[in-house]
Amino acid sequence: VLAKELRVNLGDQLTLVFDPNVSLSVEVAGITGELLDNSLLWTIEGIQQRTTDIQGIGISENVTSFVCEYDEYLSPEEKTQLKQLIEERYQPYAYTDTNDTIKMIEGLMETFVAILLFIAILGLATLVLFTFSSMSLAIMGREIEFLALRAMGSKTRTILQIIFLENLL
Repeated sequence: VLAKELRVNLGDQLTLVFDPNVSLSVEVAGITGELLDNSLLWTIEGIQQRTTDIQGIGISENVTSFVCEYDEYLSPEEKTQLKQLIEERYQPYAYTDTNDTIKMIEGLMETFVAILLFIAILGLATLVLFTFSSMSLAIMGREIEFLALRAMGSKTRTILQIIFLENLL
């Protein structure tokens, strides 16, 4: 959204001004389709290459989130090492492993879907039982009418159709 508004394309050179005295020249390497208000996404390598340019920006005060993509099959030891490296180098306020968070949310969603499915099946069973009970009540109170219809030559199928149509209404 911001890239479209500013007419920025891949490969364009941008100058980010943080202070009247501090600016940083960067090349646009990617554009996301998400609504990221005023966020910049950098790779670790990109930040490490620009360390000299970033000194005047005050990276510890201005960075609000640090997203690190890694192979989801990392061992727990490797995840711990990565966390320690990030905490030592950038001193984050909080550290969240999004892969673990996503797995937890997916588990909750599966539980929610199972509960919804159970409620739907229970509701359907209740509806079927209610329909058959109302049909049986309709039949019990009108035995003489059905016998009269049979005596006049109506088929059993016609009488059943009448009962179903009445219950639908």
